Order: sequence, then C-alpha cells, then structure tokens
Amino acid sequence: MVRYLIDFGVDVNVMDIKRQTALIYACKRGNYEMVKYLIDHGGDNNIISQYGNTALSYACECSNDRIVKLLIDHQSLLNIHGKYGETEFIKGCKNNNIKIIKYLIKAKVNVNARDSCGYTGLMRACENGNYEIVNFIIENGANIHLCNDYGYNALILSSCKYGHFKFVKYLIENGANINEITINKETLLHVACKFDCFDIVKYLIN
Repeated sequence: MVRYLIDFGVDVNVMDIKRQTALIYACKRGNYEMVKYLIDHGGDNNIISQYGNTALSYACECSNDRIVKLLIDHQSLLNIHGKYGETEFIKGCKNNNIKIIKYLIKAKVNVNARDSCGYTGLMRACENGNYEIVNFIIENGANIHLCNDYGYNALILSSCKYGHFKFVKYLIENGANINEITINKETLLHVACKFDCFDIVKYLIN
C-alpha cells in the first residue's frame, strides 16, 4: 500500500494534527523496512513533531537500535529536547540500550544534556543499574558532578536511592562528591539511611 501511494505521488512528508509524519509513525512502530523505504523516497527525518520530537527521538524512545543507526547515518538532528526536555541520549540511557548509546556518542551527541528537571543520561543509567552503560558514558565525558533541579547528583539520586552499591563505590572512586547537599539538606548518608542501604552506610562510615 505504501509503495502504491508513493508511486501515485503522495507527499511522504505530510503531517497530521500533531505534526507527525509517516516516517515518525514507522519509527514508533519499529518498522525498519518501512523507515528505510520512506527515507529512500524523500522522507524528512528532521521534521519536529508537536511534542518536540524527531523520528530519531521516537526511535530512541522505542529502543530500536537498527532504526537509530539508520537515521544517524542519514544526518538526523541531534540533541533535540523533546517532551519533558529529554534528548535522544537521555532516552537511550533510560531504555538501557548500550547499542543506541554507542551510536549516539560516536555521532558526537551531548552526553551531559539535561531534561526539564535537570536529569542527565548518567542519572537515568544509574537508576537502571547497568554498570556497562554507566562506565562507558563516564569514560566518554559524562559529568558525575552535575545535579538535577532537586540537588541530587548521580551518586545521591541514582545510586543510593536505588541501592546500587557497586555504583556508589565506582562513582566515589571516580571523584563524586560525597558531601553534596540536596535542596532538602540531605547528604549521601541521609539518603542511604532513608532507603535502608546498609551496605552503603557501612562503606561511607568506614
């Protein structure tokens, strides 16, 4: 059907009421062959929807690494802050997809971009407990000292709150500030006690 419509002369970049194109729909569905066909026939992968997202944004949100690579290879815009201020990189970190993260970093994405609440990709990766991703993005320039709008850095918010002792140790060994104070005047030790992270408390005291 799509081939027939395109051969018949339909505009592949026509937008719906939410400024979404056929290409964006194909990305949201995770249909690689459809995405490739639309791009090969003039589909614009840099149209921004009503919610501030591009086709690449949706592909990252849906965690489809094949489509992400295809769109990056076709010069997709990077560092676009979509709904809630999330960039492609933050979405990749939230979805725990190391392939997408590697593609984006190779394309020179901003690894320290923040969403509308100040969260970074590193904070989201720490929440997920994926050591491979955390280690990789720190090695590629992720700033461990950044804090979100509530004064939580990756160490306090993402590691202690979610009980990832391995991350707490790793971040501290890499220079994370253990004396950071949140807007509620909480320190790392407060948060560790608050969430019953006894192994972290012992590590901090010793």
